[in-house]
Amino acid sequence: MGKIFISYARKDEKFVLKLAADLRAAGVDLWLDQLDISPGMTWDEAVEAALEACPNFMIVLSENAVASRPVKDELSFALEEEKHIIPVLYRTCKISFRLRRIQRSDFTGNYDPALAALLRTLGVKKKTTQPAPVKPAQETPPVVVHPPKPEKKPEPPPGMVLIPGREFLMGSNKGDGDEKPVHRVELEAFYMDKYAVSVAVYAKFLAAKNYEKPDDWEKQLQRPDCPVVCVSWDDAQAFAAWAGKRLPTEAEWECAARGGLEGKEYPWGNESPKGRANYGHDWDADWDKGAGKYLQAVNAFEQNGYGLYNMAGNVWEWCADWYDENYYKNSPLKNPQGPKEGVDRVLRGGSWSSFARVARAACRLRYRPGNRNDFRGFRCAQFS
Repeated sequence: MGKIFISYARKDEKFVLKLAADLRAAGVDLWLDQLDISPGMTWDEAVEAALEACPNFMIVLSENAVASRPVKDELSFALEEEKHIIPVLYRTCKISFRLRRIQRSDFTGNYDPALAALLRTLGVKKKTTQPAPVKPAQETPPVVVHPPKPEKKPEPPPGMVLIPGREFLMGSNKGDGDEKPVHRVELEAFYMDKYAVSVAVYAKFLAAKNYEKPDDWEKQLQRPDCPVVCVSWDDAQAFAAWAGKRLPTEAEWECAARGGLEGKEYPWGNESPKGRANYGHDWDADWDKGAGKYLQAVNAFEQNGYGLYNMAGNVWEWCADWYDENYYKNSPLKNPQGPKEGVDRVLRGGSWSSFARVARAACRLRYRPGNRNDFRGFRCAQFS
């Protein structure tokens, strides 16, 4: 069987990443956007190229997928090109007429038996092991009872902290219209970078991938401990894929920025940001008079309650979500992923050239994903 293109809804990402990892571990040749988009390619170009190249098309079915325009478009293309269709039922949903006559792999029950059945369908033989030889019976030694060892919690990946799964109040009724209404959100635990991605760390990515350098790169290199700037959302996505991470959702970013505090203006509480964040400087297009003069190190100022630095000020940080000013009115309770489509991507946190009110934990900004400027950077997240 040739290479398999996996089509799915973004809200089902966690399941799909696990499935892809297990299939690859079993030797299945597949293509998944989160894992295989090459640096420098736009997502639309990469998806189109992969769709054309892969003779097999796996569609992960759920209510989210049924409602997803990109998934519908990808399926239509696969059917028109007579690709081999492999439906995987993740969550019970209404199956389109075109797929009802095709046998599905059902993952709505236990995962492991469903994976084994799917591997058999794909022609992957499960490795078997010979049973160990039976040793002659020996006299049973006396049983020694040891007290149970305390459970050791897994260590976070280097440079990251664990943000515990929790409920929190997102938004602000005192802010701009797109911050309203305040609404309750439930998030699963995740990891978040302690710091915005620095010039030094981004330089390793550029060298490894031969990726396009940001504007004023030589001058940025003079301050390797500062956050990298002049990076677009697409650049941030490429870095995250290289690092085995992802961009945080807007909800994850705000939860992490609040540091466990509820209903406060800033990551440290309601006190003035003066002396607590890098903000309020005059922007200048000249690097030496603007960003080069005012940017501060990624570990400047005190960490918040979760151990994160500079969640207010210094640089705006790209989030994964599309922007919609009215999204909060219909945002789902659990693990919101943002709108399915849009024009602009979300940024959070304020920058060295922002006013104090913009550095609030609830403040939202939007820009085109291809836009670059010297007051925008990013940090990454990872599933726990």
